Amino acid sequence: SNVKTISDPVVKMIAMALRCDLTRVVTLQLSITTTQMIADEIGYTASGLHDRSHVGGNMELMKFQQWMAANPITKLLQALKEAKEADGSSLLDHTAVVWIQEFADASAHIQNPVPMVAFGRAGGHWKTGRLLKVGQRPHTDMYVSLCEAMGLPDKSFGLNSTGPITQLRG
Repeated sequence: SNVKTISDPVVKMIAMALRCDLTRVVTLQLSITTTQMIADEIGYTASGLHDRSHVGGNMELMKFQQWMAANPITKLLQALKEAKEADGSSLLDHTAVVWIQEFADASAHIQNPVPMVAFGRAGGHWKTGRLLKVGQRPHTDMYVSLCEAMGLPDKSFGLNSTGPITQLRG
């Protein structure tokens, strides 16, 4: 199936649910590594995607994975930015959006360091517009940071978290 056909209506529903305060937490996973999804917009048909990740097709795989994630994320961020709150700020200012890849290196199934991108100010808890290099931290530290931004007392998440990523704080 086509990424755009699936992602566009889902992203619209997510933005509307957040805007109407029907939910405060959303997870969006468009597919899995072994997907057979098609990205017509970039001329990619994903036959044998998993096999390609192991035999030199890595650049093609990375291009597809990045586009597949970035396209819906960009649309979601735009919808949240356009949704204005009573105080004139945007819904994005009051939201935390985290984009996490499945693997750091899909060809070797290496999970650390998993690249992550955070968007939104999390209600003023996070400072935006920066590139942070936080070293070899486990991805579960991002979950602790999300808990902290939501006012939850959790100081760990899973087995290997070391605490919140303090550099995110505003």
